[in-house]
Amino acid sequence: MSFKHIYSVGFIYFFILMFIALFIKDVTSLYSNEMFLTANELLVAQGYGDPRTFIGTALQIVEDGWITSKNQWVFNLWPPGFILLESLIIKIFGPEVPIIFVLQILVSALFSIVLTLFYKLIYINYSKYIAFSLPLVIFIFPVSRAFLLEPLGISFGESFSIGFFLLFVLLVVFSHINNSLKEALLAGLFLGLAAYFRSSFGAILISISFFGLLIIFIFYLFKIWKKREVFEKNIVIRIAVIIFAAFIISLPWKIYKTSNENMRTSVLIFKTLVKTNATLKEEKAGWVMHGRGNMMCLVDESTCSNKNNDVLLLARTFILNPIKWYSIRAEVIGDYWFSNTEEIMTRPMSKPTFESKFINGIILFMLIALVFLTIKIKKDNIIILLTWINISLFSVYLAVFTVVHYEVRYFYFPKIYIIFMFLLMMYICFRQDQLEIKDENV
Repeated sequence: MSFKHIYSVGFIYFFILMFIALFIKDVTSLYSNEMFLTANELLVAQGYGDPRTFIGTALQIVEDGWITSKNQWVFNLWPPGFILLESLIIKIFGPEVPIIFVLQILVSALFSIVLTLFYKLIYINYSKYIAFSLPLVIFIFPVSRAFLLEPLGISFGESFSIGFFLLFVLLVVFSHINNSLKEALLAGLFLGLAAYFRSSFGAILISISFFGLLIIFIFYLFKIWKKREVFEKNIVIRIAVIIFAAFIISLPWKIYKTSNENMRTSVLIFKTLVKTNATLKEEKAGWVMHGRGNMMCLVDESTCSNKNNDVLLLARTFILNPIKWYSIRAEVIGDYWFSNTEEIMTRPMSKPTFESKFINGIILFMLIALVFLTIKIKKDNIIILLTWINISLFSVYLAVFTVVHYEVRYFYFPKIYIIFMFLLMMYICFRQDQLEIKDENV
């Protein structure tokens, strides 16, 4: 496949994504010119919560050179990537730059690379028309358009983490197909970059490292104990390279955070877990109460208002009451999963429309189908790598959805990832069948 061909495909994808970003609206805005809000206008815009903090910190960095000690809490709660990117845009173009529009251009460029890489993978076995169309299925779903490309979603900065993470997954697949350590190294690079734009991806990086090292341990345990290799040694080498590259990329941020952190997110989560409903109402945090953020207090009243920030107390409460814990969580999880796309910034406020039920039902079906696709692809060693990534990611979200209060947007990346992984595994399943047919005909 020539460079000109790939470049042309990427260029077309970019314009399609920009068209979606500019002209398709899944979330109603308070502003008719939302995509052209300047940095200063975004700072005071209604309907924007965390994004106002991000842009305010970016403006401060441009003015003072770095974040002040007074606002150090911002980098304790969120990684610096998105804020530094916004400050760079403002530094280059000035505070009157239409910041959201520039971000839409950058995100469209990033995801045009994601789609082009996906196209390059599929093109091997499909016609160019199917290979071009299949990656775009991701953006048929409103959740992908609203969260990745449209103004309100893009202002959270998670679009960049998601884009880098999907590049990581695709490069892992290419590293296996091409038996390439270079592509494994690039995969680790993008995994590390993803952690710079959203803290949840830092947790995913830790989970991927843990399960990756576990796979390496199992490999050498079988090699020493059973005197045989349970799978190809090249897989172990690629996993090690990916983990190493991601660790090196994320190391500067880990060093900075360790030396400057004075407020841990875990402390804030624990304080919320032991608050009573009355306290949350007084604090006007009804959305946390509805999202079951005060789980310890709901499960065991003796823990209410506990000030010890004791992780062991959390573990004891959960271990002694797992059925009650998950029963309380289950009461509202359906409201969040099937919520309307309009409610990206809120808890579910209205009954889901038929369209929301249907679309989110399809995504739920895709999630279930991943299990069966995993079993189907088991003959190909690539399933080891995909299962490694999937278990790592879903383990993090299991922990998040067990402890942290629900928010509608917390479900958006898992939904986007499920759509992406379903398409990817369907392709790999088809590729495996094609190879089997070819072997039979030889």
